[in-house]
Amino acid sequence: MEKPVCVVFADAFAYSSYIQLGGLGEEFSVQKIKPGIAYSSNLHYLLFDGKTPDDVGFFTDYCWKKAEYNNPGKMKNSLDQIDTLNNLYRAFERKLTKKHDNIPFGERAFFECKGKYKFMESGECTVFGKKVVKAYKKTAEASFDEAEEQVTRGEKGIVVVLEILDHVGHEVGSEGTKYINAAKMVIERTKKLFNHFKEKNPDGTCILISDHGMGDVLTGVDVLNPMKRLFGLPGEKYQVYNDSLYLRIWADSNDMLLKIGSYLNKIDCLYQIDESNRQKYGVTKHEFGDLIYVLKNGYYFNPNCFGVSLRGGVAGLHGYMEPLDQVSGILVTEFGSGEMIDAMNVFNTVRDAIGK
Repeated sequence: MEKPVCVVFADAFAYSSYIQLGGLGEEFSVQKIKPGIAYSSNLHYLLFDGKTPDDVGFFTDYCWKKAEYNNPGKMKNSLDQIDTLNNLYRAFERKLTKKHDNIPFGERAFFECKGKYKFMESGECTVFGKKVVKAYKKTAEASFDEAEEQVTRGEKGIVVVLEILDHVGHEVGSEGTKYINAAKMVIERTKKLFNHFKEKNPDGTCILISDHGMGDVLTGVDVLNPMKRLFGLPGEKYQVYNDSLYLRIWADSNDMLLKIGSYLNKIDCLYQIDESNRQKYGVTKHEFGDLIYVLKNGYYFNPNCFGVSLRGGVAGLHGYMEPLDQVSGILVTEFGSGEMIDAMNVFNTVRDAIGK
């Protein structure tokens, strides 16, 4: 019989906020999670299933559509690169559809949106190798209420999925009053749920975890327009895609890659995901980019291909890879060491501790 487990997954619960609020109590140990690569869509599979972007087949949301477009040089440019016209069209499109990209007109055919979210999938759910039932409602309070009912019914494996801190964090940052109040509610309801679960399952394990924190948005960085001036329009000898924090380049020759890489490596706020780190994080496929860069904390790309600017004037972003308290996630358990843990090691560490 599998050991009972209750997991509260609080997307975007920052380590700094958890420490500030005092946490769950002395019986629990908190570990700061050193950020993994990319955004929530990838991090959920990494933390709960041990799967990298190579394993799940996508990195961030959009990938190069390799099956149909192997060579960036196949793309031709006409009205595709008229930024003002493109931006007006995309703004109108976002009002009518769920598409949020800002990929220029004729270029979208070269990219495929493959990103997906683990907990939005229907059917059976597993976390750390264990089958669990989801408590995933429209509000955090409703999700906790559902989990309490599941405990009362005798469920032995539960995962509560909370999005409130991610939504509020983008709006006000991780130090805003609205975010702190939401974090307090998460801690209070988590304590109550864990106490209830332990009453029913004295030998059970309780875990509070987040995938990342939330960094303050401070400075916009434009690389698209300088690249056009230096290397010509995308689609002739190279292609580029950047969202808020990640920049990816494809090129039809090593010479072009060297030229672009030499330019980008001189920008202080950019960090290249080099070959060794691509191997470490499992981001080796060509469709993820010939060159991959991520911005340092506090910066964002403007313009970018996921909206001409930050949609809605967001105050916080995640995806940064520096292990700062504000942008790092949390692993709160009864068996943790209290030391920082790499996101790449969370799955195996927890699975081994609670039993396969």
